[in-house]
Amino acid sequence: MTPTLEDHDRRITVLEERMDHEAGLRASQDRDLSDMAAALKANKDLLQALATTQSEHTGKLDRLDRAVGELRGEVGELRGEVGELRGEVGELRGEVGELRGGMGRLQNGMQQIVGKLDLLIAREDGQ
Repeated sequence: MTPTLEDHDRRITVLEERMDHEAGLRASQDRDLSDMAAALKANKDLLQALATTQSEHTGKLDRLDRAVGELRGEVGELRGEVGELRGEVGELRGEVGELRGGMGRLQNGMQQIVGKLDLLIAREDGQ
């Protein structure tokens, strides 16, 4: 049996419909690929921004670490100075104690002198 013109028309119509359907699928595939490329670029940009931020934060942390190290050194120096000051305060306390002892002896000596002067004045008045 030889295909008729109607058979050819029907087959051509089926092929055209199929080609239209596949063209729609290809267009849809192109849109999907375009969307995926845009999403991939957005992800790439986001990762780059994160890398930049992380690098900046790392730099800040490094500077903070150095500053903390310097502060620890300064605190150590201050502790040493405080220790020296405590020693000096101890020495001053000892000297103040000596001065108080000397003042006490001086007061006793002055009281003795005043007592003797009173005794001499009383003798002269009594003569």
